[in-house]
Amino acid sequence: MSTHALTRRRLLQLLGAAGITGPAAANLLAQARSSVSVENLRQASAILGESFSDDRLGVIRTALQRNLDQFPA
Repeated sequence: MSTHALTRRRLLQLLGAAGITGPAAANLLAQARSSVSVENLRQASAILGESFSDDRLGVIRTALQRNLDQFPA
């Protein structure tokens, strides 16, 4: 597993590296805030060069969904 946590800052860096900045990035983060899917996590982990099992992605999704209120849009 990677030592890089998927923080809001890290996600903004990844979006910026993909050319998604400013209001578009804020909009994507706000949309992601309402729901996290296993497929979203699979795609994000691929960007980070990681590969997780479906079971592990389910655990990650549950934890992220539980903590979404802590991430201001």
